[in-house]
Amino acid sequence: FFFQAEDGIRDHCVTGVQTCALPICVRAENEGRENAIRQARQESQQQVEQKMKSVLPAIESAAGQLQQERDSWVSHWEHQAVALAIKIAEKIIRQNLEREPDVGKTWLKQSLELISRQERVTIELSPDAVQSLGPEVESLAGALGRVAETTVVSNSELQQGECRVLTQYGEIDQRLKTQLDRIESELT
Repeated sequence: FFFQAEDGIRDHCVTGVQTCALPICVRAENEGRENAIRQARQESQQQVEQKMKSVLPAIESAAGQLQQERDSWVSHWEHQAVALAIKIAEKIIRQNLEREPDVGKTWLKQSLELISRQERVTIELSPDAVQSLGPEVESLAGALGRVAETTVVSNSELQQGECRVLTQYGEIDQRLKTQLDRIESELT
């Protein structure tokens, strides 16, 4: 009987301890899980930060290279657009020169205005211009002859409407290509 009572007390004590220990075990389990999750997050965050430290310079370098490529591409196409615009302008001007030869006279007058006070002047015109302007060229040369010794010559390298004025100090180049090249160099 004593052993039975002792077994009963022991069972009752064990049950009581288990009942009291259950919330402690659950709380300990929950705290352990929360601590494990928090620690895993910290370790994960540290790993991400470490990887970002190694990846970030590569990303920044790639972004810099992309910017350089974009700038290069924009510059290339700006030059291409200017070159195309110059070609279009040249065609339009050449057509106008063929229809309106007086444009060439205007260029010649502009060149001659720039050469005052010269001792000797040579005016180069296209063969067509020399022929079509004939007497006007001679009267212009005569008028200039009072200021400087003036010679008008035909230059087969020049096209209709173009001229070059040569002096002892340099030249005034009124060729269409030269003017368009100047415009292009200013735009690029």
